[in-house]
Amino acid sequence: MPNLKTILRECNDWGIILILILILPLRILFWHGPRALATLLFHVIVSAQDILSEYGRKRDFGNNTRNAATRLPHEVQLEIFGVIARIKDLHSERGRPWGSAGSLARIALVCRSWHGCATQQLYSDIHLPTERACVRLAASLARRPPLTPFILRLTFPQSISVLPMLPIELVRRYTLLEEGYFTFREVPWYDLKVAVDEIIQRCSACHSIHFGIDSGGSHLRVYLPRLGRLRCLSIKGRRVAFSDDHACAIDFPAADLHHSLATLTSICIARCKIFYGSSVMLPSLISLTLEDCKLHIDWLASVTSQFPNLQHYHLIDNEFFPLTPGAKIRVVPERHILKSFTLTKPFFMSGPVSFPNTEFLCHVSIYADLLWGCYVLPPNIEVLELIPFQYAALDRSIVFNMVVKIKGHLREWKRNSPKLHTLRMYVDEVSNWRSQLETWKVVAVMLGSFCGVRGVRFDLSLRLAPSICQRVYSNRARDWMKRRLLWQDVL
Repeated sequence: MPNLKTILRECNDWGIILILILILPLRILFWHGPRALATLLFHVIVSAQDILSEYGRKRDFGNNTRNAATRLPHEVQLEIFGVIARIKDLHSERGRPWGSAGSLARIALVCRSWHGCATQQLYSDIHLPTERACVRLAASLARRPPLTPFILRLTFPQSISVLPMLPIELVRRYTLLEEGYFTFREVPWYDLKVAVDEIIQRCSACHSIHFGIDSGGSHLRVYLPRLGRLRCLSIKGRRVAFSDDHACAIDFPAADLHHSLATLTSICIARCKIFYGSSVMLPSLISLTLEDCKLHIDWLASVTSQFPNLQHYHLIDNEFFPLTPGAKIRVVPERHILKSFTLTKPFFMSGPVSFPNTEFLCHVSIYADLLWGCYVLPPNIEVLELIPFQYAALDRSIVFNMVVKIKGHLREWKRNSPKLHTLRMYVDEVSNWRSQLETWKVVAVMLGSFCGVRGVRFDLSLRLAPSICQRVYSNRARDWMKRRLLWQDVL
């Protein structure tokens, strides 16, 4: 028969341990008061919600055999996965560092039929952020060659831009240096060069590719001719450390790349200094985006002649050179079939911007300060997007002054452009200051009613700063990693 004194002593020990465990949260509650209690209750509620949600999923669907989505035709499921794959940076919008491929891979684990349908979409857009990822992809394609026709879009890391300039002897020498710990690289140069060459050779069906660019773009002259079906090209330069200048200067369109660029329908160039290249034409080019570039004014004047069928033209955060005092820069192509145009944060440029002979232009996204004083918009414009000054979101007086200007211009805009039906405003990085959110709520009410009377819809889009979204996004991401049911997690 057990000794009662021993049992009480053991219970007493457990009681002491329990009291010690509870001391810390009780001390937090004592010093921090209601805020700590609310935080504790919040985590309890979230945990209970997770448990109930998982229980409901298992009760309703079991192991997904009773889920109606799994009984859809494979073509329909494939369309669903296509929609998911087209959601760019799905996790980064929720505070996660990777894109939608991560969630798509997890969704593919639901059942065997979904895995088969998701494989094509999973390999359709390959993002290679590191050199090691290039080597792994080359090895995967060597083991499973049937996957290569699925790869339609490729993104390479910045470091491969110097590979074509290194001869094999020098590459092997770099490899020896790396083995001797003289350099710090993820993989040897030779392995990276072999992997990239193999990926380019196998992915001949790829129609969209992104390259980092560094020393004039010599790798473009090596790799682009091997991609016969390429339709979309995106290149991004490198910034010099502790400098506002751009490391890469290119001639666009270059004469020696004309054969490779002639079939492209979309080109995006970022962080480059662009000079006037050759006089060759690119008649197939439909979309051109230039972001954070330095543009020669002679190049701007050649847009109409060199890209005669351009329909979507976007200038984002660019700088123009050389500039002379009082000189006028014509950024909007005249007498062109342009349908959409974007102009945001142009350095050393003041408004108002004019839109001469742009009868086809129906969608304009423009820096708001460049539009004040311009009462004549393109005659067939349907959607006007205004992007306010970066610090306008911080000052209530600036915001309300902008509302007054919109009210003063809208009547003339609508009279000269009767097809105008939507006015949008994008505001970036609104912090958790109560005054900012309240200000923009007032703006939405004021302009919503004012524009509605005149037959124009007003849309306000606020991008919340991480200070607001971090806690919410982290909790959602934690739930996202737990549950794998498509309709609860994604849609």
